[in-house]
Amino acid sequence: MSALSLSLSLCVVPSAPSDLTVSEFTPTSLSLEWGSPLQPNGVILWYEVRYTGLDTLNLVPPTFYSESVIVVNGLFLEVELVELVPYSLYNITVRAATEVGSGDIAVLTARTNESRKFAVFCWFDPYKDDCSGTSL
Repeated sequence: MSALSLSLSLCVVPSAPSDLTVSEFTPTSLSLEWGSPLQPNGVILWYEVRYTGLDTLNLVPPTFYSESVIVVNGLFLEVELVELVPYSLYNITVRAATEVGSGDIAVLTARTNESRKFAVFCWFDPYKDDCSGTSL
């Protein structure tokens, strides 16, 4: 008489990535870092990063409020979001994916830095060979 053994494997998606933070701010970019999920439940194949503009004082195209998606190789725990609008608020989510599917999300809200633009008012002095002026 032979014994029949049955093995069950639970197919569970990963938990949310840990410690989602912004490591660097510029007027037009945000650098994100995160840790691996505490419960990966398999090999992490990729991370899905989604971000949406929430609020700004600048004139922006309608796409500012549309969701953008970046897929990051599962070996990496960082990404840089570029071509953002200065001094604007963004909602950011990151989630890991295994062969079973995408897991829980980590959520972060971050604001880009303020852009410093200078205007120079210049007048020409015919007795000097330069432009004298002041900047704002």
